[in-house]
Amino acid sequence: MTVLISGWVALDDIETPYGKVTNSLGGSATCAALAGAIFTKVRLLAAIGSDFPPEMLELLQEKNIDLSGLEQIQGEETSRWRCRYSEDMSTRVTLETKLGVNSFWQPQLPQEWENSEFLFTAAADPSQQQKLIQTVGTAKATVIDTIAYFLEASPQNVITAMQKATFACINDEEAKQLTKKSTILEAGQFLLDQDINGTIIKLGEYGVISLTKEDHFAATAFPITQVVDPTGAGDTFVGGFLGSLDEEGIVTRESIRRAILYGSATASFVCEDFGPLRLLTLTRHEIEERYQALRKMTFVEEIV
Repeated sequence: MTVLISGWVALDDIETPYGKVTNSLGGSATCAALAGAIFTKVRLLAAIGSDFPPEMLELLQEKNIDLSGLEQIQGEETSRWRCRYSEDMSTRVTLETKLGVNSFWQPQLPQEWENSEFLFTAAADPSQQQKLIQTVGTAKATVIDTIAYFLEASPQNVITAMQKATFACINDEEAKQLTKKSTILEAGQFLLDQDINGTIIKLGEYGVISLTKEDHFAATAFPITQVVDPTGAGDTFVGGFLGSLDEEGIVTRESIRRAILYGSATASFVCEDFGPLRLLTLTRHEIEERYQALRKMTFVEEIV
């Protein structure tokens, strides 16, 4: 039972109304891998530079993550990202992005990794995402995420990559941007009409909506009193989502709905600290408590 996660392992500078961190552990693959590793064994496919702090590498090594696919490229820089959130946390401004090793790195699967049972290819070049999905051809489910740059530069390539996956994960603003639709349901239906198998639209603090041709499901986000930093919440959601599916070992309407709630519960924790720091101490028991709370929030008794 394994989840393969490909994406960025990065170093971030983040500023929110609750403080700021510099040179902090970050990246889409980092958040997803740490979340998924709470449920199951994770394989991490990513690249870092020679400047990546050894103590951060040790933090990853301590988790249930196979780092055979984490390539450290000597003489090159780790990807870096710097952002600032607004006072009400509703928007953020990217101040700087340095691609570093990810400007040229091409994922190469270690031996036997093509037999991974679940795959998440986080925000990346859609051509690269398609290649990875084809390589892991026997996966029970695959999820891809989007990145704003490619939505603008090559939207058709993004849609083509989405068609190859079991689920295309995208946030609400990006969904409207890609489809040129004004509402979430219109955007979701448009994507289904493009022969995309399933779409998970992330709504931030309001939760997620999952749409397939057979089922529509909406889940609220777990309410937390103070959001310190929402960075990585979407990738954490997918890590928890696929971790839950791999833990069950089956992909059904019911297991997908449960996995969405587990993903939402897991993502709520990452917002309590900067970047993925909260995931380093998070336990399966804590996630289970919030999962059960989410179930109760959405349960309605039948009238008899």
